[in-house]
Amino acid sequence: MDPRHHHTHSNIGAMLDPTKDSYCTQKNIPIRNRIGDQKANLQQLEEKNRQKKEEEDEKNNQERYCLQQFKNVKPKVWDAVEDAKVENPHTFKRREAGVAISNVNVPKGLEQSYQPSSTNSSRKNSARPEQQQIVSKIDCKNTSYQPPKPTNTNYFQQNIKNMRENQQEIQTKNIKPEPKQEKLGVVPEYLKNRKQEWQDERDKEELRREMDAELAKIPPGTRPVGDEERAQLLKDLKVAYDAEIKKFNSFRLQSDNQSAIRAKNESQDKIAQLEKTIRDFQRPGPLYIAIDE
Repeated sequence: MDPRHHHTHSNIGAMLDPTKDSYCTQKNIPIRNRIGDQKANLQQLEEKNRQKKEEEDEKNNQERYCLQQFKNVKPKVWDAVEDAKVENPHTFKRREAGVAISNVNVPKGLEQSYQPSSTNSSRKNSARPEQQQIVSKIDCKNTSYQPPKPTNTNYFQQNIKNMRENQQEIQTKNIKPEPKQEKLGVVPEYLKNRKQEWQDERDKEELRREMDAELAKIPPGTRPVGDEERAQLLKDLKVAYDAEIKKFNSFRLQSDNQSAIRAKNESQDKIAQLEKTIRDFQRPGPLYIAIDE
């Protein structure tokens, strides 16, 4: 037996050799090799990174063409480079100047066009300009050419005159037209209409508030009585009061039977009620009566 594992069944033995842990062996729990798992995970991660790099390299090495029909087309910029080169640039401006001088006062359509010569001939001619024969660039055979005619114009006075005319034009332009005479102090019609609308709205709002205040004063289950209705009801009450007084006076002073005594008492109570109602109707102020259901 290995001397290192003589403590196999103790806590020290479990620390020395975790595979012989008494708890894991008793519970039949598999012991994981975490170092091996980490190595496997690292290998998988490296494989994924390698595949990703290969895909990126393959994508970068692919031809960058969207359409196959333009795959073999060459750029037109480089085709026109040779045609765009200027022959003999050291004499280009000189020859153009000669053509420009010859085209002075020439009718449109008859101007001379610049035709560059071959490269070899231009090099020979431009080698020594003093040995060349000076040739005039003006076409003397052109019969339509007319030299400018001299004019006896005093440009100083003409400029002064033009300046004065320009100043007069500027002054006339700066003058503002007089405004049209309008009625001052008159309120426009639309403002009058708007003011009337505001007044109507204020009147309606005030009337509504007054009506709400009057309705708030009315006790529940009653209604107000107008002046005409009040006078008519007071008149009817007085007529009923007179009739009841006449009826009460028809009874004897001493009644013998019970029914006569009861009728006399009812008439007396009705007279008292009519008197109270008449006093209420004659009292100044608003009057409210119960609503008939």
